[in-house]
Parts: sequence; C-alpha cells; structure tokens
Amino acid sequence: MNRSLLSRLVAVLALLVVFMASQADAQTYPVTGGDLQLGDSSPASSNLTAGTSITLAGSGYKPGATITITIESEPVTLGTAIADATGAFTFSGAIPADFANGSHTIKAAGQSNDGTLVLTQPVDITGGTPEELAFTGTSSMVAVILALSLTGAGGVLIAISRRSRLS
Repeated sequence: MNRSLLSRLVAVLALLVVFMASQADAQTYPVTGGDLQLGDSSPASSNLTAGTSITLAGSGYKPGATITITIESEPVTLGTAIADATGAFTFSGAIPADFANGSHTIKAAGQSNDGTLVLTQPVDITGGTPEELAFTGTSSMVAVILALSLTGAGGVLIAISRRSRLS
C-alpha cells in the first residue's frame, strides 16, 4: 500500500469517528436541599406511632408541582400535595397502622427549577408491626440426620470391606 492511500484511509477513519461520536445525555439526579418539616418539630429524627396522623411541610418546588409523599424502608405512598405559588406545600396524612416498627425515612419528591427535588425526614415508628428477622437458613435437624446417616453408611461400608479382606 502506498503512503498516500494509507493517509487517506486514516483520514476517512478519523472523520468517521468524529461524525459517529455524539454528545452523551446528561444524567439527572435528584436535587436535595432544604428541610422536610414534620409538624412542629425540627428537621431532626422524630418518633411516630403507626396509625397516627402527620403533617408535613416543605418548600423549594416549582409552583403547581405535584409532590409525592412516601415513607420508606418498604416504600409506601402516603399521598400527594400541590406546591403553592411560592413552591411550598403542606401535607396531612397518616402512617399506616400496620407499618413496620423501626427507623424509616419520609420523602417528599417533586419538580423544582433544578430538576427533581427530594426532601427527607428520618423517623422512628413504634406501635406498628414488629420487625421480624428474616429466616435465612434451614432447620439444623436436617443436617444432623444427614450427618448421622452418612456416618452410619460409612461404618457399614468399612465393616463390609473388612469382611471381604478376611475371607
């Protein structure tokens, strides 16, 4: 191949790479900031009882934006609120009576001028469903029976092999 043909081929390949490359779409991440106010409490962790009413307030959303309120560990939607003309909202709802006891997070998610705004409030739930530990194993009795059976079978095989040698 001559040098002229090789340089043209490299130039064509370089142009293909330039034309085929496209700008990557920007990732959108939730915007965080501000406080989710739980009733009259500060933004610190709050103790709540399952089945009781709660009032939440927050701001920073687009006017008229729909804000979805959830409580998580096992996500449950508590309801929605609409941001007022200043981007603030107030929500009244209830923690489900059968919600699991323990530490959870209440989230308020909706559109702001900068993307999706998610405000959070850590809470401790009591009076709901007791937390149960997951059953992650098997019954130990099965393992014991299997071990004894294999030991017994091994003993029988040893006895049979010894009799065969003596004969």
